[in-house]
Amino acid sequence: MRYLQLLSALLVGGVLGWSLRAPPLPDLSVTDRPGVGLPVVKLAQKMPEAVQHRAQERQVHAEAWPVAPLLRLLDEGRYEEALSWYQGVSALGDTTVARRYKALIVDYAERLDIEEAQRLLALLVADDLLDVESRLHLALLYRKQGDYYTQLELLFNSKSIVTSSEQLSDIERRIRNAVVEALSGFGPLERLGETIRLYQFLIQHEAAYTPYYIELAKVQIDDGQLLTARATLDVVVNDLAVGEVAGALLAKIDQLERTQSSQGVALTPLGEHYLVSARLNGQYDVELLIDTGASLTVLSPQAAQGLALLERSMMGRQQLATANGNTEATLYRLDRLAIGEFYIDAPTIAVVDNLNLAGADGLLGMNFLRNFEFRIDQQNNQLILRLNSE
Repeated sequence: MRYLQLLSALLVGGVLGWSLRAPPLPDLSVTDRPGVGLPVVKLAQKMPEAVQHRAQERQVHAEAWPVAPLLRLLDEGRYEEALSWYQGVSALGDTTVARRYKALIVDYAERLDIEEAQRLLALLVADDLLDVESRLHLALLYRKQGDYYTQLELLFNSKSIVTSSEQLSDIERRIRNAVVEALSGFGPLERLGETIRLYQFLIQHEAAYTPYYIELAKVQIDDGQLLTARATLDVVVNDLAVGEVAGALLAKIDQLERTQSSQGVALTPLGEHYLVSARLNGQYDVELLIDTGASLTVLSPQAAQGLALLERSMMGRQQLATANGNTEATLYRLDRLAIGEFYIDAPTIAVVDNLNLAGADGLLGMNFLRNFEFRIDQQNNQLILRLNSE
């Protein structure tokens, strides 16, 4: 009797258990559509919509989220189909799972050789133009390959789509580091040209970053491109951050232009010597005999009288050694002594009593000439002057 009662209880429990069982989870196995490779969700049986959603959610978030179909496509190099598969998963609306699959793709790419990794990540970037993370991974691959221009292009483009100041700071740091690495890779023969090219590229992509203009101008100056460097500096000379440096570089250009320019001043032969026209104090013209043996520029009393030298410009008297022996001279301080476009300010001249130079008003001495590189072009009767390079 007890045996029959126990058997009846087991039968009743089994019936109740069968009637109250939970609906099965949907089968989320993936089948391939020919030529597409999109995921197809197959529900094992028809269930109420709310129950279906909960069942799907439980399986999607399970630890065993399916990766085999994606990995198979990646292993076979079918990257376009793998991205289509990923797009299909993303379309299901579960961002957590979509991020997992994207992380898997990025991790897979990092284990490939550089060219294959670039191809895969480029597809991932093209799939989502706002995907900063994939862009940074792709930029890192180009850096490893030494392709700094493509790396920088990706980084600059990423700046426009970041959503936080932290991301922006990180990208700007990567850009500055990439510039340093690129510069360190230039050889001595290509350094100037490649550095100019790099900074022109940087200014094109980040015109508001004024230090680029300063660095570009420095290299242009080193390369002798003074006019181009001046134009570069004119853009930022009033900038609060770099304006002072730009002004100093412009002054350096002015000096270099004066140094590099030369002028031929007409000479008049006088026996074995040459006469050159000089202007004193900006208004009085005299003819001076070039004398590299004279330490001072010398005037005759007649020339000094025409110049109307004042007492206040007199510096005293001194003995001078001349070709005719020692003689007494009065020293004066002029405002300016000019030969052509070249001049010196506040020169000392000597007025020598009884100086008799036929056809000349005095001597042009080394206190003027030593300020310049000079030579006499005897064939063309010219004095060639150029500022000292030092």
